[in-house]
Amino acid sequence: VFALDTDKSLVKNVKEFASVPKKNKILVGMTIHHIYYRHYFSRQRYIEIMSDIMKQIINDFNAVIVIVPMEEAVHSGGDRPLAQEMIEKSGQAENIYILQEELTSYLTAAVIANTDIFIGTKTHSIVYGLKGLVPTISISYQDKSNQFMKMFNVYENAIDMKDLSVEDFMEIFGRVYNSMDLYRRKQADELPKVKRLTEMNNEILLGLLRK
Repeated sequence: VFALDTDKSLVKNVKEFASVPKKNKILVGMTIHHIYYRHYFSRQRYIEIMSDIMKQIINDFNAVIVIVPMEEAVHSGGDRPLAQEMIEKSGQAENIYILQEELTSYLTAAVIANTDIFIGTKTHSIVYGLKGLVPTISISYQDKSNQFMKMFNVYENAIDMKDLSVEDFMEIFGRVYNSMDLYRRKQADELPKVKRLTEMNNEILLGLLRK
């Protein structure tokens, strides 16, 4: 995934995203996880934490949030039902949008790359944020997400899901908001190195297949 370039222009094919009213506000992308929170929180507690985070982002940073589901809706709705409960709890339904379209990986990456700040819980979404050069915050439910953040030299913007609290998360968000250009540059500086590493791994795998 890291080796593939992100084509931001593909977002024009996601009509629903184009219709999200930005209202001269920053656009914050987000993914949640409707399964792995269960290792750390009750459903209600997860909803409370995330809805409070959404509310603070909107109120304190003049933002609009777009939630990007990464699982087909046929799977019991995927992330969408849980995300909808978070929106209702936040009281900010006019400023939070859930994409309903079923997106390919290329379109998902394009959507995320067209946000101003990205908050990723789903591991692949964190990859899309990092390589799309969007200042990315990771809510890490497994160490792999932390390792990706370290590869891009932005590990300070990761928080383990088990440690997730509104106060600690908003401290990270505030830092990222105030240093968006810095984090874009840091991710841009590391991307060629990550791509080279990925290509080396691909060459090793192909070499083994040839034997």
